[in-house]
Amino acid sequence: MATTLKAQPPACTQTLNISGWTSVPSIDLGSGVLCVTGTGTLSGSVVIRSGAHIVICGNVDVFGSVNVNSGAHYWRTPSTGFTGSFTNNGTLHNQANSCGGGCSTLVPGTIGSNETICYGGDPSNISGSAATGGDGSFTYQWQISSTGLSGSWSDISGETGTSYNPPGGLNSDRWYRREVSSCGDTEYSNNVEVTVRADLDSGVIGSNQTICYNTSPAAFTSTTDASGADNSLTYQWQSSTDNATWSDITDETSTTYSPSNLTADTYYRREVTSGACGTKYTASILISVYDDLNAG
Repeated sequence: MATTLKAQPPACTQTLNISGWTSVPSIDLGSGVLCVTGTGTLSGSVVIRSGAHIVICGNVDVFGSVNVNSGAHYWRTPSTGFTGSFTNNGTLHNQANSCGGGCSTLVPGTIGSNETICYGGDPSNISGSAATGGDGSFTYQWQISSTGLSGSWSDISGETGTSYNPPGGLNSDRWYRREVSSCGDTEYSNNVEVTVRADLDSGVIGSNQTICYNTSPAAFTSTTDASGADNSLTYQWQSSTDNATWSDITDETSTTYSPSNLTADTYYRREVTSGACGTKYTASILISVYDDLNAG
């Protein structure tokens, strides 16, 4: 249940003047804005359903029962008398200071769509359609949440336009929305979620070895598999004589590798590439080769 203070209700779509009536029939309002005017007593049962507004803006006493459903709005003036039963699961506005004033229903507009980015990536600009309704004059404020739709929202300093370009370097999920205010009313756009993929982890390929001249080292296993990013990973084994300049090893594109016989010290590493999120390398390992045995 919410209780708010707003300047004006939306413009009336229906009007009920109860002046001179000895009894007022029950009202079941499913949509629109019903303005009750005149002087008299609203004695029947009143049900206001989600999305509908009832505005008690005349010299009206409410004697019957009022049931405000979730998502419905009940507007009353400070002078509205009330002696009936009242159940409020919607929004109660205490200041209907004019009946069918200059405000129409505020529609906050829509913004962007959900997006998935790489770890440390830069989200796309979030564009939005302009709000409509209210009094035609709008104030925007972009908001962010790091805890999901049920979490708390915080204003983003200085971001008061119709669109917003989030900063790069994100390493966890974020949610964005746009707050719109007009004519004393505040509404919110849809939420946009930016999902951040896990960081690309190249994994581990084993440890250094020392072997005899012209023999082969033990196969390099995938001690820890690569992971993260979009999980669409490709591999390329590389070798180097100085741990600085690297060359691809032809056709060696699996998670493991079995080198052939070696006659000199050689470094190895595994390149891991994610189709969407770049390339990383394992730590290198060194295969040290003893000098050739000289029988003398």
